[in-house]
Amino acid sequence: METEYRDYAKKEAERIKNEIKGGNFDTVFAFIPDLHYKCITEMRVTVGNIISVINDVNKEQKVDFAVLGGDNVGNYPPSPEEHIDMMRELNEYFSALDMPWLVCQGNHDDNSIHGHKENMPPFKSASGFEVPDSVQYDVLFSHQRSYANFISPDAEKALYGAYDMPQKRMRVIVLNGDEVPHMIEKNGWLKYSQQWDYGYSGEQLRWLGEKALNVDGETDIVLIEHIPFPGGLENDGAATNGDVLTEIIKSAMSGGSYKSHCSDGDFPYDVDVDFSSRKINVIARICGHIHTDAHLLRGGILDISSAAAGRNNSGVARDENGRELIKTPYSAKETCFDFYCINKEKRVIKTVRYGIGDGRTFNY
Repeated sequence: METEYRDYAKKEAERIKNEIKGGNFDTVFAFIPDLHYKCITEMRVTVGNIISVINDVNKEQKVDFAVLGGDNVGNYPPSPEEHIDMMRELNEYFSALDMPWLVCQGNHDDNSIHGHKENMPPFKSASGFEVPDSVQYDVLFSHQRSYANFISPDAEKALYGAYDMPQKRMRVIVLNGDEVPHMIEKNGWLKYSQQWDYGYSGEQLRWLGEKALNVDGETDIVLIEHIPFPGGLENDGAATNGDVLTEIIKSAMSGGSYKSHCSDGDFPYDVDVDFSSRKINVIARICGHIHTDAHLLRGGILDISSAAAGRNNSGVARDENGRELIKTPYSAKETCFDFYCINKEKRVIKTVRYGIGDGRTFNY
């Protein structure tokens, strides 16, 4: 898709190159959460600049991959067909990147919010507006499996996966905290709406413990998903099986083992992992969803969120310094997203911000 690379975006790209230069970073990637993309001129200009900036930076400082961080589209037209059109257009833009790009599913990406009615029970959605996971996969996720270093899930059309960089001893695992079953009750309600109900399937948990985290002790892991990880940053609802996910991660980091089984209900799982032969280095868990810059170090796990890249009407929250990042269309402040830069020797993660807001530095 043809785009105009605006002068203000070019200046931002030059500043970013200078900030990254000389940092001896082992891995650099772009994280773009909460775009809430809509097929309008303002958003087309914004996303065109995002793609141009990432490719521009990549010419001088290799960008290993980019991640669409969830809530990629949504909250605009109620029509599922228009929702899918937004996904198709976003796919066209990101397909112009000169490096692999990965995708998180967000809680707005299934369009189920439009089934909610104020005069009906809260936090429930009527069926008929939702875009099934299989359609989201076909339109926005399926390209990932073409990457030689992509670690595919065992489940067909799953909206999670991993990307390996063996020469850098680095692996990024993209999880899906919105993996709830599509079940329609007799009254036409969705039993679980991805808008408000979060969870991890047994298939995803098993894949994480047995395959995605199956690395040697010298390979660092970055975990990414849209919803904040259980036990991490502020969230607006507990994820089903979130406790199991936490125990798998803790076992990997401590070099321990974990076994648990549940055959009841809609979220069965059977997990049996053993990391006693090595400890896994999970250096950070990164998320979007809360639309703000925040971080938390708890139990040896570093959780980081990046502010929303979307327009003001997708929601503006105060960052951890108490500031509101108000977007200004057709300017360098039209959006914000971060380049995550990792220096393994110094054990430092530096974020370099494009657009409104500031970069941050974290030790791990």
